[in-house]
Amino acid sequence: MTTDVTATLADFAAGLKFEDIPEHVRENCRILLLDTLACALAGHLGEETPQIAAMASPPARAASAAPSAA
Repeated sequence: MTTDVTATLADFAAGLKFEDIPEHVRENCRILLLDTLACALAGHLGEETPQIAAMASPPARAASAAPSAA
């Protein structure tokens, strides 16, 4: 048994079978996934979405006037 938390979690997840997950947990996961998708869908047309996307995007690189060496 390892003391590394990530490895322990990975070992647990790798050995987990779908049937091992209680039905109420699976149902809750379905609801949370649908909620997340609905939030993403509803928010993608939000008024502030373009500003947030611009902040999350890497800055544009300036075009070089000098030709690159080939």
